[in-house]
Amino acid sequence: PVWLKPFFCSHALGGNNPMVALSGVLAISSAFALVIQTTAGAARHPQRASVGSASGDGSGSFVVYTEAVTLQPSEVHNRARPATPIPQSVAEQFHSDDDVMVVTSYDFDIVSFDEMGNEFPVPLYDVYNHHYILYMGSNLSMAKLYNHSRGVDPLSGKHCWHFEPNGLVQPSCRLDSMSGAARCLSELKKKDPDLQYSSFGGASGAEFRNNPHDYGEDFGIFIEKPEALLPVLHLINTRNTTAHSHDAGHGGHSSLLQCPCTSRRHFNLSNNTIDGCAPAPPFRCNSWFEASKNPACQLSTYKGGYRCCENGVFLQEVPQPGAPIEVYGKISFTYKRATRSTMKITGVSCCDVTASQDQGVANIEYTIPKCAEGTPPEQCVHVATNVQVLDVQQHPDTLIDLVYAAGHVHTGAIRIELIDEETGQLLCEAKLFYGSSATAGDESGYLAGIYPCVWGAPPLQAPPRMRAGHLLRTVAYYNATEQINGVMSLWLMSGSVVEPSILV
Repeated sequence: PVWLKPFFCSHALGGNNPMVALSGVLAISSAFALVIQTTAGAARHPQRASVGSASGDGSGSFVVYTEAVTLQPSEVHNRARPATPIPQSVAEQFHSDDDVMVVTSYDFDIVSFDEMGNEFPVPLYDVYNHHYILYMGSNLSMAKLYNHSRGVDPLSGKHCWHFEPNGLVQPSCRLDSMSGAARCLSELKKKDPDLQYSSFGGASGAEFRNNPHDYGEDFGIFIEKPEALLPVLHLINTRNTTAHSHDAGHGGHSSLLQCPCTSRRHFNLSNNTIDGCAPAPPFRCNSWFEASKNPACQLSTYKGGYRCCENGVFLQEVPQPGAPIEVYGKISFTYKRATRSTMKITGVSCCDVTASQDQGVANIEYTIPKCAEGTPPEQCVHVATNVQVLDVQQHPDTLIDLVYAAGHVHTGAIRIELIDEETGQLLCEAKLFYGSSATAGDESGYLAGIYPCVWGAPPLQAPPRMRAGHLLRTVAYYNATEQINGVMSLWLMSGSVVEPSILV
């Protein structure tokens, strides 16, 4: 594998996270940016038009802006935004059923505008990206997905919009979930076979500026009828919660990154609900985390994380006054037309360190307990490991070429490894980058980058080929000098199913 150098601002695509579902027909490279401004004392920027350029051979680039997201101090945004059309000049190239777009790379950034409308990057200590999901497809399909999302979120007036507290905790079909989006898409597709979409993004967080998604030649995400983009954005207003300033890079990371459960959250231990609703996602740690009594495995000991980071929640115990922040999504793509030699990549279900070996569901997060008093700092390391099959979504004997592996961990992580359990080979060790200044992309105290491993045609190494039932091990190391809630240790991986004709 080759460590990729960031060529723009990147975010995770495809992969093992159950939230990610890659399908459709498209070959693209993209860049995702959030446009942000403070509403006080500044003119509100209007919805920005999609722009693009196209060539005669079916390749080019384009930019899509989302509708605005407004965040009050310490507020969380976690839901879909309305679908935005891509430039018509680009969409028209793929109206035919024989023409398919292919994503070859994409990036993510957060930017702001000065009073003159000039754009500049926004640091993590102002707006933190917890994760995002992107859906692309036909206008009708994106409208259907958004309308479904509206039907199960607070816009509908439903109190428990994620899960019903019914003992077994059967999940609703939820498109904004880190654990249920892929399953939800599958359910919707069965009900409406005409849905045309691809899904990518997922668990990429603070590392987005130094987390390139550039696939090897001949590989890409296929998107059929690319006409509109539907984004799910999970963002936290972290402004004025650290000692950072735009002039000096001092101060650690914001405590809001851990999504603390404030006293305003009502935990009912008798019926296992938070604010009257079943936790989303349900608690389902593997046997190792259960045996170690990790606080994130049950409601009675849960202190913070994704389950306390719902849309509209305020994460400060006493919300502080301050001007709201207005945020726009900006997604930039480069693309080409698929050919017979282009190989489709899709997300694989492996690997999450909290999951069991043969299942595609997990607790998603866990707590790093503080090490015992008197432990030398260099020995204060929490290690978690598990083994999973490559892809539970495929028949165990299906052959898959692994083409992309991006680790996802949180601030406090030391490293994460992906190991072939059957051979002992180290397949990938994610290269982590911690910032050291006040500059966006280099914020001190923050994990500001995670570099992926990529396989493909030369000069890249050949993709490892393995069965869907092949066993892989994840090993995650965290600094345990202080307790950290709501951390994640997983892999966002993309593979290409080997067609029988390739084996002939």
